[in-house]
Amino acid sequence: MLRLLFVFSFACAACAPIRPRVSLPAGDPRQPHASFNPADDGPHPSAEPGYFEWWYYDATFEDGTSVTLALYSAQLFAGDRRPAVLVNLLDTSGKSRAAYHAFEPGTASFGQAGEVSVAGSSARRIGDRAVRVIASGRTAEGEALEVDLTFEGTMPGFKAGGGEVRLDGKVALGWVVPMPRARVEGSVRIAGVERRVRGHGYHDHNWGELNLLDTMGYWYWGRLTSDQATVVYANVNFREALGVPPLTMVVAGDAERFRAVEVSPEFIPVGETYLAGANRVVPRGLVIRSDTLGLRLASVKTLEAVDFTPSVSWYLRPFVRRVSHPAYVRQLCTYQLTTHVDGLPAASSGRGIAEYMYIYRR
Repeated sequence: MLRLLFVFSFACAACAPIRPRVSLPAGDPRQPHASFNPADDGPHPSAEPGYFEWWYYDATFEDGTSVTLALYSAQLFAGDRRPAVLVNLLDTSGKSRAAYHAFEPGTASFGQAGEVSVAGSSARRIGDRAVRVIASGRTAEGEALEVDLTFEGTMPGFKAGGGEVRLDGKVALGWVVPMPRARVEGSVRIAGVERRVRGHGYHDHNWGELNLLDTMGYWYWGRLTSDQATVVYANVNFREALGVPPLTMVVAGDAERFRAVEVSPEFIPVGETYLAGANRVVPRGLVIRSDTLGLRLASVKTLEAVDFTPSVSWYLRPFVRRVSHPAYVRQLCTYQLTTHVDGLPAASSGRGIAEYMYIYRR
């Protein structure tokens, strides 16, 4: 979900904030489909200076490659309201390439719910269940990355309650998942060489009115698919001083619908490895446990690793690294799932994408 212009006034963000009035997502979190509306995938514009919003897509393909795409109507952290496009491709040799570019404010436009355009990249609906995503960019080395993919949702969308955490009435984080699982087909092109692809995909959508630098501690997120199972998990931790309880969820199902929702699972990082790109250690894997399921993830390939501290003023960097090591990491992973849920196999395995975001602590 994420790249850069991390304009970081961390010295201020590290100070203890005044504890706000916290409003957690309303509704029954164990019924995530009940509150979802396709209109939730539309824009959530705000005049607040901390406003951010992005539409995220990813896919893992039959040939072992993957893609991650994000269309930002207002990029993260910078507070400059600039739209942006992220394209991240893993090729058949195992090399990951990423392109990120921000554009002038006002260059994003919208159509129906879920339709967004940023410069020459766009997401456009095809009927009720599918979205065509076209995106392009150039890597820092000048290689052109282009994708033209159709995501066809095969499961109902969901959100946790009302889908928003609010602090003093302002949205700190909104999250909906219009496509927990999708069939994906189309083409990817690297430096002019095109390849047809097919596989499993995912689409979600985030927004907020408060700069995440001021509110977020860290999060773990991932989505996992096999022919037999679909899993989406999240472990979101706001800064402790804000008084927001950790928001945790695991939603598990087959290829058509979710059959189990756990709202208090245990998340256990497993092992450590140092990633130079992130300039910090991250887990080698993750274990998630609850009464009805057990999930073990293992990293296979780092797709993107970003150290946010180079954008900090040089005299603040030692302080920032000492208190937080802010970074973002996205990885291709394998998983083993065991369940005691009707309609799901007792054991299954597959591939997915896992994300680690560190802003303050952890």
